[in-house]
Amino acid sequence: MLKIWQLDFDTMKISLLPLLVVVGAQRDGSDVRPTVDANGVSCSSPPPILSYHVHGAWNARNVTQSRVARTTFDEFAKALDSMGLCPHSHANAAPSYEHICAFPFDWGVVEKATNESSGLFGDMNHAYFIPPALYVSAMNWWRQHHGDLHYMMHANTGCEYEDHSVWSMVSNNYPKYKQSLEGLWCCKRGPPGCTCDMVTYSLAASPDACLSYTEPMAIGLGPCRDTPKTWGSVATWRETNYTSTFRQVEVYATPSGGDSADGAGLCLSPETCTAGAPVRALPCRDGDASRTRASWRGGTRTTVRERGALASDSCPGYCAVPGDNATVVLGACDEDVWTRLYLD
Repeated sequence: MLKIWQLDFDTMKISLLPLLVVVGAQRDGSDVRPTVDANGVSCSSPPPILSYHVHGAWNARNVTQSRVARTTFDEFAKALDSMGLCPHSHANAAPSYEHICAFPFDWGVVEKATNESSGLFGDMNHAYFIPPALYVSAMNWWRQHHGDLHYMMHANTGCEYEDHSVWSMVSNNYPKYKQSLEGLWCCKRGPPGCTCDMVTYSLAASPDACLSYTEPMAIGLGPCRDTPKTWGSVATWRETNYTSTFRQVEVYATPSGGDSADGAGLCLSPETCTAGAPVRALPCRDGDASRTRASWRGGTRTTVRERGALASDSCPGYCAVPGDNATVVLGACDEDVWTRLYLD
């Protein structure tokens, strides 16, 4: 078990806290996903801090605490002139965005909470994006106005393991929630500047048909259902940009992924680099050996809805297109085939 240094916001006291994940664990030699950026900088360097997040955490089964939490967030948003919902993904450090903004949050989930939740923060939490220029103002507000609400402020560099552990700070008496860094979406091992988005892809000509993980290692077309409310469904995908030349489209519904400690995860991959080849879900860690580099070819990456193509970067000139009998195959790129829905 690794002990990490963490700084207490209210008392400015340094303490040792246990974490379940060894941040510095070595990647298996067969995992080819990048660990350094274009300039050769790794997460151990350490890289520049691009922005920050503040997370308020509370016991969602306590009605009073939930009411206080909602009021506290409303007051923070008003005091710091929040711009509403962020125009970028939670997992995007967004170094060029200059405003405070909120990430999507469903207060209806809070009202229905009955059991202790799991994941990174251990219980209910809501987060705001903080640009570097407003970091001190946001930090000072939370110091003096958080009341009984616990909070964490962490760095954003693209190195998610470190950002949420050794490069984070918490309020005094922050509870010892049952936490796991494996709850992070992506970029767990970097490299610096790594980002990802949660999306779905539906056929432009048939909006009810979505690119789906149909069975182990297989990809085809399936019903979209109410995808914005069913995160983790077989129609949810994670676009991860490790670097400008190494990008992948990963199945989100599989138990382990996002560059997890065990190197798991399945990515969109054609069986061969030939027209008509079936598109499968193969281990992301293999890179070009399994043809797993892929990316969205459309408009701005965080547009809510846009048309475009799913390009196979491992097979230049080819894209994932609908085949016969609800299959997906490799074919000529047509930027009018898929409609991409940005979830977060």
